[in-house]
Amino acid sequence: MPFKCAENAATSFSRGASGACYVGPVSRGGTGGDDTAFMEIKKLAYRKGFLNRRAVPRRMINRVAKIQFGSGTLPRDCLITDISTRGVRLHVEGYEVPDQFVLLLSGEGLAKECNYQVVWRLGHEIGARFVGVIRRVGNAARS
Repeated sequence: MPFKCAENAATSFSRGASGACYVGPVSRGGTGGDDTAFMEIKKLAYRKGFLNRRAVPRRMINRVAKIQFGSGTLPRDCLITDISTRGVRLHVEGYEVPDQFVLLLSGEGLAKECNYQVVWRLGHEIGARFVGVIRRVGNAARS
């Protein structure tokens, strides 16, 4: 039996025999059409967190990098799963990452050391925001 969503009158939900929830457009009496219904469903998905709301898109790279926890400590391996100008997502195993750390990035004749602040943690995944560049070496130092 269909019922209206309290947040959005342009979207209806119905339950199938298995109890799964199905989403579909609701007719507005000829004043909305399929495009309007689609936009309403898109807005609902955005509010519920199903769409990417980042101001800067992240790029998936799956690249090994080094993470360091303070001056004088040895860097450890980590995997950068995605990165942007504002943040990074890391996969780390076997050690705890403090709230602030330095990420050592290198490749294609350049290297950078950057400060990051942890924003979220989920299992072995860490999301961190970019704080600042400590040092650049190689081609990046000239630009």
